Amino acid sequence: MVLPVNYVPVAFLSMAAALGVGNGAVFALVGTRAPATKVGAVTGFVGAAGGLGGFFPPLVMGAVFEATSSYAIGLALLCLTALTGMAYTYRRFARNASSAAPG
Repeated sequence: MVLPVNYVPVAFLSMAAALGVGNGAVFALVGTRAPATKVGAVTGFVGAAGGLGGFFPPLVMGAVFEATSSYAIGLALLCLTALTGMAYTYRRFARNASSAAPG
């Protein structure tokens, strides 16, 4: 499916807004879950992990494309990594949030 040219800027701006909201949510989670004396260190660690997340996936995608002439395996690996992170975060924090909820 190819979008008309008029929709491309809207699509990219929408993705940028969604990624910004997601980034803010991650750092808000750090502020609520880390001890007050460690927030700076944890924020630095999270930022470094994000930097590595922007560095390694293009290398993996390039290597996969060079080996297979397809991006499918690389995209599947990215999806698997994201789902693993989501499952870990949900299991780790949803259980604690439900036990700490008032009521």
